[in-house]
Amino acid sequence: MNMRYARGWLAVDLDALAHNARVVRDRTHADLIAVVKADAYGLGAVPVARALQDACACFGVATVEEGIALREGGISLPIWVMGLSDPSQIEAALLYRLDLTVDTAEQARQTAQIARGMRTCARVHIALDSGMHRIGVPTDRDGAHTVAEIARLSDICVVGLFSHMMCADTHSAWNVIQQLRTESFAHDVLPHVPLHLANSAGCLIRSGYGMPIARAGLALYGVSPDSNRYGLRPVARWYARIVHLSHVRAGECVGYGATYRMRRAGVIATLSVGYADGYPRALSNIGHVVIAGHAVPVVGAVCMDMMMADVSKIASLVSVGMTAQLYGAQRAIALQTLAFAADTCPYELLCRISARVPRVYDDRIGEDPIG
Repeated sequence: MNMRYARGWLAVDLDALAHNARVVRDRTHADLIAVVKADAYGLGAVPVARALQDACACFGVATVEEGIALREGGISLPIWVMGLSDPSQIEAALLYRLDLTVDTAEQARQTAQIARGMRTCARVHIALDSGMHRIGVPTDRDGAHTVAEIARLSDICVVGLFSHMMCADTHSAWNVIQQLRTESFAHDVLPHVPLHLANSAGCLIRSGYGMPIARAGLALYGVSPDSNRYGLRPVARWYARIVHLSHVRAGECVGYGATYRMRRAGVIATLSVGYADGYPRALSNIGHVVIAGHAVPVVGAVCMDMMMADVSKIASLVSVGMTAQLYGAQRAIALQTLAFAADTCPYELLCRISARVPRVYDDRIGEDPIG
């Protein structure tokens, strides 16, 4: 028995990942920045990036450390650090040929000074604040002076201007206002530098805004930003073992806090997964898992290392050692469905799957790695 998979595993379909990248690229007709920050949303940044190398022009990460990990994993394409970096990290970033983000003249001057000492040119994307007020140069007269000052620095090469649409997944008028204002500003200050605004929602719903560069993260992993599927394929399927079966009498309770009471006698399956593995405690008594092809309810409070499901209706099909699918393609366990039930977003459900859940890639999709 392979003990790595005794409790469960996360299956990552790299063929589906590459398919989804082609869907996004075909829809936008743009150079694709594949966002693999947060360890590719928990799926494994290096294997994911390797699978996407032929479909994208650049990888997006959140931190210098994430970029270095990709370089050390053999990734040679441009890697862009989408977040702001501390001055102490700039030398390492340039050593590993990472593109950086700047949004003040002082940051750019510090970066240029370090680049000059290393006899290199720092490639940067300038962040613009189109209304989210997270990071970015304001799109006003002062901001125009800042962008011009950054662009004049001799040891800086500005390879992109970018911002983020706060309502890209809705039909809000504010989204149009943001887009038009930011496009106008970018054209006025640096007309020959490409602007990119589209995240996954912007790529699929608005075809990348017709811009030459588009960024995609969640769409690559098979999650649609709206009710349309766009031909995306689910990439992640999470499995856990059934480790115990309990025959419970009518009126007895299940789990901490006695939050679930049996209406009639039945069978409860205990699964080898809990909130320490990343399964949301918020899905206690409202989530579902799939066992033997049937969706069954999560019952009782999700524990740190275990959780329970009511398998009374399929008891004859269930045995200890079988697997339950926690996330997958079926509607009951689709990431969008579970995220809505847990009052969160699909991003969080993927990112929170902990490192103690082994990742299994490609040829073992749909198989039991032990069997």
